[in-house]
Amino acid sequence: MNRNSITHALATLLALSPALTAACSTLPVPCVAPHTPHGIYATVGIRMYEDAYKKANKVTSVPPTYFTGTVYPDLLANPDLSGITLYVYWSRVNPNPGAPSPSELAVINDLFNTVEAYNSTNKTQKTVQLVVTPGINSPTWLLGHVGENDGVLKTCNYLFDKTYPLPPVGTECGKVTFSGFDEGGYDSKTGVATQQDLPMPWDSTYKNAWHTFLTALAAECGSRPELVSIAVAGPTASSEEMILPANQNTHDVVQLNGLTPNQMWNKLLKHHYTSAYKAYMKYQNSDVAIIDEWVNAIDFYGKTFSEITLTVSTGDGLPNLDAPLLTDVSCNPNKQSCSIPIPTSPIDFSGVCHPGNMDCAAETTILNYFIQSTVGGPNAKATQMDGMKGGAKQGNLAVPCVKLISESTDLYTSPSQRILGASQFAHRFSEIMNQSQIDDEGGCTSTCLPEQALYNVLAEFFDGTNQSLSFPSGTVMKVGGHSGSAPLNYLQIWGLDIQYASEHASDPTVPMIMMGGSLNPMSAQDLLHMASRALTMIAEY
Repeated sequence: MNRNSITHALATLLALSPALTAACSTLPVPCVAPHTPHGIYATVGIRMYEDAYKKANKVTSVPPTYFTGTVYPDLLANPDLSGITLYVYWSRVNPNPGAPSPSELAVINDLFNTVEAYNSTNKTQKTVQLVVTPGINSPTWLLGHVGENDGVLKTCNYLFDKTYPLPPVGTECGKVTFSGFDEGGYDSKTGVATQQDLPMPWDSTYKNAWHTFLTALAAECGSRPELVSIAVAGPTASSEEMILPANQNTHDVVQLNGLTPNQMWNKLLKHHYTSAYKAYMKYQNSDVAIIDEWVNAIDFYGKTFSEITLTVSTGDGLPNLDAPLLTDVSCNPNKQSCSIPIPTSPIDFSGVCHPGNMDCAAETTILNYFIQSTVGGPNAKATQMDGMKGGAKQGNLAVPCVKLISESTDLYTSPSQRILGASQFAHRFSEIMNQSQIDDEGGCTSTCLPEQALYNVLAEFFDGTNQSLSFPSGTVMKVGGHSGSAPLNYLQIWGLDIQYASEHASDPTVPMIMMGGSLNPMSAQDLLHMASRALTMIAEY
C-alpha cells in the first residue's frame, strides 16, 4: 500500500471512529489542524527596508504609510506569493519595560491588518510568518549601552578586563561584549569590526523579560487567522538561527583581553555554573548550557502559542567549546567519543555533520528534541535553513539536513511528528554585492544575471525532491536534477527580490539562463511561478 493510501485509510478510520475522535483530547498532539505555511514567502525585515528607503531617498525617516500603503500591497499582489515573513527587532516592539502595549505592537499589527484587508477582497488567501529577534536586538531598557551597566542587565566584561564596572553587590552579570560578529558586528566591505552586547542565554532576568513579551504577543496576535508560523528564538544573537558569537564567525577579531570568543564562553560558563548547580561540571567546556536553553525556549513557545507552526532554524554557528585553546582541534563526534555525541536515533544526523564538531552535535541534539511527538504543544513544527546558496557551498546542517528531517518524518500523520521542511535565501539574487555572494550563487561572474542566480538557488532547493527534474543544473553542473522523495513546504525569498520579479515580469526582452545544459528564456517571475507550482506538489499539508 502506498503512502497516500495509508494516509487516506487512517483519515477515514479517525473520521468513523467516535472512540478515537474522543480520545484526541487526551493525546499530547493537536486535535485541530494547525495553520501551516505553504509556498513562497517574501521576507521583509523592517529595519532593512527602512534603511534602504532612507538611503535611496536621502531622508532621515520613512513615511508612516510606507509599509501598509506600498511595501505590503505590492508584495501581496504578486500572484505566486503565499504571504510575507516579517522580521522585527524585539527592541522595536517593546521599547518600554514590561509587556508591550497594543500601540507598540502596531508594526506587527499593520501587516496582519493589511493581509486581512487583502484577503477580504481576493479569492487567494495570503498568510503571515512572524520572526521577532531578541539577543543583540533586545530593548535598550534591558540591554543598556555596550559595556555599560545602565540597563537592567549588567555587564560581565569585568571578568576579562578590570577596567569595566562590576555589577552591583548581589547582582549577577547578564550580558557580555563581542566584536566582529557576522550578524551586524562586521563590515565585509571595509573590514571594520564593531562591538555588540549579547545577553547570556541562561540569564533569568533576560528570559523572564522575553517571556513576558512573548505572552503579550500571543495574546495580541496568536489567534489571528493570517498567522501560520512563528520562529523560536531566545538563546540567539541577532537572528532566529542557532548562531552565537564564536571563533568561526567573528573574522579572527581579537576579543576582550586578547581572548577568542570560545575562550570567553568557557570563562562565562565557569563563572555561572558553579557547584550550586547539580552536575555542574557538564557545563564546563561544553555547549550543554546552550542546548538546555534551546530546549527551554522550544517548550515555552509550545505552551504559549497554539494551532500554528513553530519553526526552528539551524545556523552552523554555535561555539565549539571543547577546543578552548587556539591550538586545540574540535572533537569530531563522528570519529571519537565527545562530550556531546551526534544523535543517530530516531534520525541519524551523522551524515549532515561534515566535519563533525560540537556545534553540529549541539544543533542536532536540539533538533532531536524538537522532533519528539510530545514537544511543541498543540502546534505543527518545521525546520529550516536560513542561508541557502546556489553554489553547493552549504556547510553543516544546510538544506540536506532539512530534507533529511522532513523525509524521515513524512510517513507520520500527526502534526507534532511530521516535521515540515523549508529554506531561506542567503542573499538577494537581484543584487550581487561582493565576491563571496558571487561565489555563493555558483558559477556566476560579476555580470551574472539575477535570473541565473535565482535559478541556481532553486536548483539547490529542489534537488532531491520529485520536482528536481524541473530544475536541472544551472551553472553548477553538480547541483540540481537529482530526483528524490524529500517533501518541502515553503521557501523564503527577500521581498526586494520579489519586487524585482514583479517589476520585470512584462519586460519585452526575456533573459536567457542556463538550465540543464541549454539556454532558456526565463524571467524571474517565470521562475517564481515554476517554484510555486513545484511546492504545491511536494508540500506535506
